[in-house]
Amino acid sequence: MNLSTNKGRVAIEVKTIFELFQRANNYKPNEEEKIAILRNHGYKNPQRIVRVYDQLEERLNHLADSILKESEI
Repeated sequence: MNLSTNKGRVAIEVKTIFELFQRANNYKPNEEEKIAILRNHGYKNPQRIVRVYDQLEERLNHLADSILKESEI
């Protein structure tokens, strides 16, 4: 992820915010909670940010799983 881009910066900030929430509450926030959390942090259009972030997280997890499967072969 390119840290010099605004998208990269936002993705890292959002990931950090959600990780802090998870550590404080001992569970992962659901979609509605994620939207409320970002709205409370002053993000505009938190629905879109959550949707794109979840898609990115899913793609990264899929990629990590495929790398692990290849290394087992």
